[in-house]
Amino acid sequence: MVTRSGQSITAHATDHQARSVEDLQHTLGEGPGVAASESGAAVMVPDLGDRRDRTLERWPTFVGEVVGLGIRAAFAFPLLLGTSRIGALTFYRVEPGALSTEEISRGWVSADAVALTLAEQGEALPSGVGELDPMSVHQAAGMVMVQLGVPIDQALMRMRATAFAEGRTVDELAEAIVRRRRRLSEEDR
Repeated sequence: MVTRSGQSITAHATDHQARSVEDLQHTLGEGPGVAASESGAAVMVPDLGDRRDRTLERWPTFVGEVVGLGIRAAFAFPLLLGTSRIGALTFYRVEPGALSTEEISRGWVSADAVALTLAEQGEALPSGVGELDPMSVHQAAGMVMVQLGVPIDQALMRMRATAFAEGRTVDELAEAIVRRRRRLSEEDR
């Protein structure tokens, strides 16, 4: 989901594998959930291993990593409140295959229910979000911006690239930066 402050967080994941995929999307800033959240349209990828699918060219790093995690299909439905996009509900499969018409309909109904539930909770985060402060990524990006003398968007891109290279989530890296256990330098490219 996307908080009012613009921070992307994973509100819930059904298991470790789903959490890993969500963390990967958040760290890379790419993937079907990110695309659905940004566009407000459903993103259906019935075979993440299909090299002919031009959609996958948008997320080269994500696709390579997620297939390595054993995920072969992804379906993301935007979480909408009127015209506001507040995130995405993403489903994964370990086998490739398209959703049936009934499954697509259930996906939209589920996404609407999740969006309404999140709206009712306001700024309160659903249980299970974790112990990380959702504002730490913004705070860390500001610190990196000053440290490296780069615009904020470049600071965030460097944080994402560094987190991916180090095999951690952007949230974990941000927490280390904010707590002054990690400092990015020009070598972190």
